[in-house]
Amino acid sequence: MESGQINIYSFKFKDPDLRSLRDLVSQMHPVYIINFGKNYGNLLNILNQQVDYTALITLAQFYDLPLRCFTFQDFQLAPTLEEFERLVRIPMKNKKLFKRTDESLPLEEESWDACYSAIALAIYGVVLFPNMDGFVDMTAIYVFLTGNPDLSWYSKEYINVDIIFSCGDFPNLPLIGTQGCVNANPILSLRQLGYPMEGPPEANSLEAFLLLDFGVENPSLFQRIKEAWKNVNRKGKAELGRANGITKEPYFQWVKERVQMINMSFVIRTPIPLPEPKLTHVPIEEMEELKTTMAKLEKENEELQIKLQQTINEKNNMK
Repeated sequence: MESGQINIYSFKFKDPDLRSLRDLVSQMHPVYIINFGKNYGNLLNILNQQVDYTALITLAQFYDLPLRCFTFQDFQLAPTLEEFERLVRIPMKNKKLFKRTDESLPLEEESWDACYSAIALAIYGVVLFPNMDGFVDMTAIYVFLTGNPDLSWYSKEYINVDIIFSCGDFPNLPLIGTQGCVNANPILSLRQLGYPMEGPPEANSLEAFLLLDFGVENPSLFQRIKEAWKNVNRKGKAELGRANGITKEPYFQWVKERVQMINMSFVIRTPIPLPEPKLTHVPIEEMEELKTTMAKLEKENEELQIKLQQTINEKNNMK
């Protein structure tokens, strides 16, 4: 029986005008571009990335909101901080994330550091954390000053890396974004990072929460989240096992049950088992007769090939 399907939603995406920023960067000397990268990683390359909105709309239909991941018929994809680190080339190891800072922008006159900061801030405000068209709002400025990362996607080069698995006393990751706080579940990324998936994850590792307005209504939870990021827990091969990509049936079964429970936007079809082949017994005498016939046909075919070649040669000699 086919499962019910969720509604297909429409989405709107911001498409900022980046021509001025691209023109400004194109006039920078290669030496200055290299110096920019020393402080701000791969941010400049983001300006030239083409966004496939059709792919985003399609992918969004598979977003599993309670689990904060994308759920397909037999596997899941979850954004990770490590993938963002590799993409943007801004290292996060041993860095205290989401910590308030009193830094200010270097605005000295005729300072290239000030120019680098202004360009990086524009990318943060217009590309990474857009809000009002044509403006860089205070939230983007705050994120820029703290140097906090966001989330990104998968590549095989992330295999075997140690991953941020949890923070403080949280069983997963309490992320602080531009609109509030939400959990992320790194355990769901184990398969895409190459680690084995023996079975369904423990329920407490998927504990969900959503905190809006940065703790206005629940300041104690917000304070707990900030304190948690002072104690980042990483796991690698020693804890998770060798990255062999093995995924066992209990995990597949859990994903399939999850798909049916949340009514993802595709139809689940129960595979029809193939009929078992029936054994046919052939008498030895009949088999020997078939072999003789096959040998005779092969000999006749060989003779016909020879005659055909002779005819072709005679025809060519007549020309």
